[in-house]
Amino acid sequence: MTGRMNENYLSGLGTRLRGVSVVLAIAGLLYGTTATPAKADFAAGWNAYQDGDFGGALKYWKPLAEKGNARAQFNLGVMFAEGKGLAQSFEHAVKWWQKAATHGDAEAQHNIAMAYIVGNGVEQNYDVAVSWLKKAAQLGLIRSQYALGRMYDYGFGINQDQSQASKFVTMAAEKGFDKAQYNLGKRYRDGKGVPKDRKRSASWFLAAAKQGHMKAQNHIGVRLARGDGIAKDEVKGLMYLILAAKQGHGKAAKRRDDLAAKLSSAQHKKAQDMAKYWKPVK
Repeated sequence: MTGRMNENYLSGLGTRLRGVSVVLAIAGLLYGTTATPAKADFAAGWNAYQDGDFGGALKYWKPLAEKGNARAQFNLGVMFAEGKGLAQSFEHAVKWWQKAATHGDAEAQHNIAMAYIVGNGVEQNYDVAVSWLKKAAQLGLIRSQYALGRMYDYGFGINQDQSQASKFVTMAAEKGFDKAQYNLGKRYRDGKGVPKDRKRSASWFLAAAKQGHMKAQNHIGVRLARGDGIAKDEVKGLMYLILAAKQGHGKAAKRRDDLAAKLSSAQHKKAQDMAKYWKPVK
């Protein structure tokens, strides 16, 4: 039974930070944490929420939140942020996340950091955001580790440090976070905070591509077609370019067509069949 809500609590994911468009996928804001409710009331609230009965969920969760239940406090914050069951209020959302954060709730700490990055419910403050990200990252929250790496990358709220950026991005990548894997692939390609390494770059692009990351699929498709940092395999390369193009990657579509024109009809069909039956590996 899920005890967290898979919600995007912030609006405007294309927010510009100091002129740089950092798709608040600086951190990614979706959560899939599961927790077995310790109390029947929490479970009843979750069932009500799943059924779209937000008022019913609020009836169960608010008393629990007021008694100090961190999970209920976190979920109540999301309900305020989304305006489900009550009037939308980022100020109240942050208030409840702060309560949950004091109990060591990493996801609440992450949400608070995102609020300070954007300035939702609080005054925008990158320094404070970084302090919350450090707490959540230390508790092992993957998205916070990645987000902290990106803050080091851009120098937002902390001194720019590509070595530290790579350290935290690597933490998230090694735990399977596709955005981090893709970013690490670029870092090894460019020698940004890590030594240039074409093989490692390709391996990280491949890891993200296997999960369905569009840009990574485009990159590894090109690498496979050329044998750049990875054994040459034009058919598999074409498969990934087909997948990336299907997701809307413009450059991948042209590269797909160019590569397909070089291959035999049998190779082209094989790549198409592979793409047709391909499934992401999470």
